Amino acid sequence: MLALNAAFETALSEFGLGLAQWDTLRQLRDHPGASGAEIARLVKVTPQAVATMLQRLEKAQLITRREAATGRVVKTYLTPQSELLLQKGEQIAEQIEARAFSAFSAEEKEQFNHHLHQCIASLNETKPPH
Repeated sequence: MLALNAAFETALSEFGLGLAQWDTLRQLRDHPGASGAEIARLVKVTPQAVATMLQRLEKAQLITRREAATGRVVKTYLTPQSELLLQKGEQIAEQIEARAFSAFSAEEKEQFNHHLHQCIASLNETKPPH
């Protein structure tokens, strides 16, 4: 999986993005108007890291930020440019995944997916490892 992430991050670098910025844009698509604190929780980074990232994304015109009607909360939204970037990125991710699994038969892909889900379930168990 690290190799898939590395290949995707290399592709994203052509757009001036890293995986954290990509994840932030994806989360904003699913949670338009999220605050910096909400984004930090969603992407699992510190509020300080999010503040810096949002400044860079705003400078790149990939997000807009507006104060809420009440309170001091600043809401964050995608721009049309970032919507297009997300579409392109998803196409690239699909191409990378297709390339990574091109040597697998349909049965092997199914088995791989099954084993991956088993690994995830094991990691999500609440009991400590032996």
